[in-house]
Amino acid sequence: MSSRWRGTLVYVGSLAVIGTAAFARYELSQTDDDAAQHAAGHHAGHSMSPSGEPSGKADGKKAASSPKPSSGEGSGGGSGAGGGSGTTTAPDEQDQPVPEPEPEPEEVTVTGAVIDTREGHVQVAVTFLGDEIIDVSPLQAGHGDDPRSQQINGDALPVLEERALAAQSARFDSVTGATYTSEGYKASLQSTIDLRG
Repeated sequence: MSSRWRGTLVYVGSLAVIGTAAFARYELSQTDDDAAQHAAGHHAGHSMSPSGEPSGKADGKKAASSPKPSSGEGSGGGSGAGGGSGTTTAPDEQDQPVPEPEPEPEEVTVTGAVIDTREGHVQVAVTFLGDEIIDVSPLQAGHGDDPRSQQINGDALPVLEERALAAQSARFDSVTGATYTSEGYKASLQSTIDLRG
């Protein structure tokens, strides 16, 4: 074999060796890249949480451990604990003092003083219901045996009683024509009011 062909074979052999080495290096590089990508993906899917657990599990636990706010919670301040709208308990009615019933007004009859007038003696008895005058009865009125006095008093006494009940006092107008009887009537009536207090 000539030296020319020998050099050619050596050259071709060298290229083959170089190509084989380059191909092997390329395959190794691809394998390393795939392994690195696989490792990176695995690491991203199972990254560690600050507590040392994988982030996926940690997030799951966090979601599970965070209860959903109920309708009564939150910043809305509704009818929950912070809402301020509560029900007040009415005090027990049994604790309230029971007022004592007011006593019924008592009916009392008071006899007035005997008033001496120019027309004779005048005296009345007054019946009170509490502080109210409900009746005025004449006990004496003028000269009982004088027909004229009897006539005057017979006409005047019903009018005097009506005026006394309307006034609820001894301050009312006298009956015309029976001035002395009227004054004695009012004086006796006033004495019963003073005695009654």
